[in-house]
Amino acid sequence: MNQRCHMCNARFTWKNRPTLDRMDNKLGHSKDNVLPCCLYCNTCKANRDENQMRLMIQLRKYALFKQLPMTLISDDGYQLLRNGITGGLSQVMHRITDQDRCRQLIYDANRLSEDVLVVDKMLLFVAEVRGHTDEQYINKMINWGPILRNIDITTNKETIGEFMYNHLVDHKLPHDKVERKLTNLIDTNNEVMSFNNYYLWLLIDTCHFIIDEIVSVTTFTKHTNFNSFVKEFMNMRQQAKDVKNEGLGQFCKLILNSAFGGDALNSEKY
Repeated sequence: MNQRCHMCNARFTWKNRPTLDRMDNKLGHSKDNVLPCCLYCNTCKANRDENQMRLMIQLRKYALFKQLPMTLISDDGYQLLRNGITGGLSQVMHRITDQDRCRQLIYDANRLSEDVLVVDKMLLFVAEVRGHTDEQYINKMINWGPILRNIDITTNKETIGEFMYNHLVDHKLPHDKVERKLTNLIDTNNEVMSFNNYYLWLLIDTCHFIIDEIVSVTTFTKHTNFNSFVKEFMNMRQQAKDVKNEGLGQFCKLILNSAFGGDALNSEKY
């Protein structure tokens, strides 16, 4: 029996035990239809294209060896982690619900410091809060609501007012239906909304935002490995160009583009 996995070439050990991978998944387990395979490789390959998954597995091994961030291939795993990711890759550290500790983080006086090093050492967080603008400053904020959110709005007379409703009717525009629109708000619409620390501090210190309820504060650290990941692949792509290896160069380009689009521009909520 072969002592190595036919997918990743890893040696079988007590911890990395072999499994039997069927070459043709339509057939059963027989001597002519199976090859030894790591449990991870067997699960990852399943009934997918063997060459494509072999490349994915080798890329994972490379990322583990170089301690680089990796793209999730499990949609369930991605959705599980997604709520804790904000403004790019991040590592969620702790979700705090203790009200005193939450207020301590949100109203930390160090945020007003002019010393950049003091501010940089502060914990980054995402706060789930409900609040409103101080009534004394509503007229000042009304022309440009500082809270931007995509919300569902019913375009009926009761919700948008008689003037806007008549405008829609007169110009034969859609009305009396629910539409999702990017909207400027001066409060959280009596809902709990999420804000990162810098956005929340801007609302509190500049826009006279008053917090009515704190649900939680989630602290996290910046994920600095993405920078090294980009540098590594940029260097590899340049080397491929120097030796006119178009295949490797194109591969590096695709990996960089997909990683940047999927990870670095992760701003759908904040």
